[in-house]
Amino acid sequence: MTHLESSEMDALKRIKTFGETHAADFPAESLGAQQFAVVAAAGEQP
Repeated sequence: MTHLESSEMDALKRIKTFGETHAADFPAESLGAQQFAVVAAAGEQP
């Protein structure tokens, strides 16, 4: 894994954690919640 890939994965993990921590601030149907779901799914890809 290159430095860039590692940095991107770290960023995705931080965004996912933020989304989980602040989930109550983003109703499920909101654009924010939808985008956090996309980021969470991207972070799970091998």
